[in-house]
Amino acid sequence: MRKMILFMLWVLCISMFIGCGSVTTKKQNAMVISDKGNVEASSYGSFDKEYYDAAELKQQIQDAIDEYNDTNGADRIKLKKCSKDKDGVHLIITYESGDDYTAFNGVQCYVGKLGTAVSEGAADSSVRITSSDGSLKTTIGELNNKSGTELSILIIEEPLVVSVPQAIQYISGNVQIDKDGNCIVGEDSKGETVLDSPCYIVFGKQ
Repeated sequence: MRKMILFMLWVLCISMFIGCGSVTTKKQNAMVISDKGNVEASSYGSFDKEYYDAAELKQQIQDAIDEYNDTNGADRIKLKKCSKDKDGVHLIITYESGDDYTAFNGVQCYVGKLGTAVSEGAADSSVRITSSDGSLKTTIGELNNKSGTELSILIIEEPLVVSVPQAIQYISGNVQIDKDGNCIVGEDSKGETVLDSPCYIVFGKQ
C-alpha cells in the first residue's frame, strides 16, 4: 500500500504547470514552510490511469496517512485537498514537520535552525552558498560560525517552488529566486534542472 501511494505521488510530481493564486493553489509542485516549521506540500500533475478516480485516489492516500499517524500516535499529517480536473489531479498535504515529510515520502526535507542542522550532520558544512542578492559567497560552515543560531535552513531534494516565512538570505547553486520572492528548487541560473545534490535555502533575520 505505502509503495503504491509513493508511486502515485511521484507520478503527480513529474509534471509542473503554471496557474494563478498563491504558491500551493497554483498548478505546480510547491511547498510552504510556516514560521513554526510546518510544511504544506502541493502536487499537481497528470494521472492517466483510467481505473483511478479522484475518490479512490483520495481514499488510498488517506489510508496511508492514517496508517502513518496511527504508527506515530498523533495526527502529524493531514490531507487538505485531493481534487481532479480536466488537466490532472491536485493534492495538498500538510505535515507537522520536515521530518514527517521525509518519513512519509522518502525524500529529504529538513527544516530547522542552521546551527542544529550542522551539528546533527543534516547540513554539509562544505556546501557553497550565495547571498540572495548575489553579492556574497560563503559556505554553510562559515555562515554557521557567524550566525548559525540566528538563521533557519531548508534542505530539500526535489524540484518544486518553495515559500519560506522569513527573508531568504542564502541559496545553493541549484536554487533560484523568482520575481515573487519564492525559491525555484532544483534549477540553476540557466534554468536547467539540477538535482545531483540537496538544495539549500537559508532564511531568517541577520
